Amino acid sequence: MKALLVTILIFAGAFTAYDYFLAPPGQKMIFKSLNAGAEVAAATSTPATTESGIPVPEIPQDKPKGEAPPAAEKEAPSPAPAPATTEAPPPVPNPTGMAVPKFEPLETLTKGWTFIPKTAFPRQVHLKKAVPFKMSVGSSNLNAGAEVTALGFENGLLTLAPTVSSSARAAVSLDDTDLKGVLLENYEKWKVLRIAWLKDARERRLASKATAPPEPAPAADGSQAPTRGSDGAYPLLVSHLNSGEVNEIKAKNVHSWGDPVAMQFEGKPAWGIKIQFDAETVFGLQPAEAQAVVAGGRVKGWFYTGSGEPVP
Repeated sequence: MKALLVTILIFAGAFTAYDYFLAPPGQKMIFKSLNAGAEVAAATSTPATTESGIPVPEIPQDKPKGEAPPAAEKEAPSPAPAPATTEAPPPVPNPTGMAVPKFEPLETLTKGWTFIPKTAFPRQVHLKKAVPFKMSVGSSNLNAGAEVTALGFENGLLTLAPTVSSSARAAVSLDDTDLKGVLLENYEKWKVLRIAWLKDARERRLASKATAPPEPAPAADGSQAPTRGSDGAYPLLVSHLNSGEVNEIKAKNVHSWGDPVAMQFEGKPAWGIKIQFDAETVFGLQPAEAQAVVAGGRVKGWFYTGSGEPVP
């Protein structure tokens, strides 16, 4: 009996030592308090498996609302946009040094194509559709594409004739012809010529300043230079302009009268007087320069200073 008791005590001591020192965590039967840490570690480090040992994927848990993300998950702040500059771009240098004039659009000059001055006519245009022309003894039709003569524009209608000398007439809408395109094309050509004229006039002015002014040539016939009025104009030149002998220059449109300069005209002594004025053209008032030639107390003519052509 004593031997049996000793044997039981030996086995109990061995099991107790095995349970404390050798039993794996989580399987201890006597020292169960040592299983708690192992269960927590197993829950955090050992993935769940099925009965056959296949790992079960971890299901992500939603973060509580209002919880700030960890510092590592925060997105880096995007760089602030560069402040927009308000400085105007530097002006492009003009190699010619000449200020290019501002040309109003033809739409503006014609007041939205409700006004075309009489100086634009007569002008050759083409029909965009068939148009009947009335005559004293009947009428005749001209088909689209035919060239006709535009005689005038009034109350939104364009007056046409088959030819300049024909008595037949037709009144059509402006869009029934290519007059808009014709005037636009001529306007673009005129702008190129106008800039070239201004450039030439500027170069001549610069050249005249670089050289000593010539001494005035004496008037061999003893005629005196035209006299100015109290307003700075020349009564002789104003009277000549008002007579209607020159169509493109109106005295009311002259805004600068130059000084008389002695010159030779047709081999005889004369006086030249330059003026700055606004020419009445199909495109409205346009700045221009001309010179009046006076000899023997009479106006001999008006000439454009750029080309030397007579002013009509």
